[in-house]
Amino acid sequence: DALRFINSAGTWSPDGRTFAFVVLREGINQIAFMDVESRRILRTVRAGEVDDISHLSWSPDGRTLAVAGTVGGIGDLFLFDIGSGTVRRLTNDRNADLQPSWSPGGDRIVFATDRGPETDFDSLRYAPMRLGILDVASGDIRIISVSPVAKHISPHYTPDGRAILFIADPDGVSDLYSYTLEEDRFRRHTSIATGITGLTEL
Repeated sequence: DALRFINSAGTWSPDGRTFAFVVLREGINQIAFMDVESRRILRTVRAGEVDDISHLSWSPDGRTLAVAGTVGGIGDLFLFDIGSGTVRRLTNDRNADLQPSWSPGGDRIVFATDRGPETDFDSLRYAPMRLGILDVASGDIRIISVSPVAKHISPHYTPDGRAILFIADPDGVSDLYSYTLEEDRFRRHTSIATGITGLTEL
């Protein structure tokens, strides 16, 4: 019935033959898989109990989608097994977890999150979006940020897995930054007067 294009454009399979994206079908968020060459929709499926899907990321081994979505109004990260259709919950709390992206080795997922000491659910105060690096096997999450007052969005690993590219606005303007994991170092790559931005803040 419609595309969920504001939050996420979709995600490519590792071999580039299939594209997965979020659709509304009879008022329900579902995942559509399209054969790129023929432009034919291969199938459209629900992601278990996930009732609102905002972002998808295809795993390097081609077997799994990382899904940012909500269950009962609470946003978390999930793993959707493409073959079986089963869903595994990765996070389970009231923090916002958005825009997941796999590491090339498939052992970690980087995502945007409001986790931090500034977030207080009782007073409805929230920290700026930071980057969380989740170990898929253990579930441990490491939080990184170029500045405690900056938003951090749209993270992606470099192909060699040594760094993470993301958009941040420590000076109030959204620009491209990177974080090198081995060196624990941030670097700014652009300085654009109008900023690198999309239709919404995130």
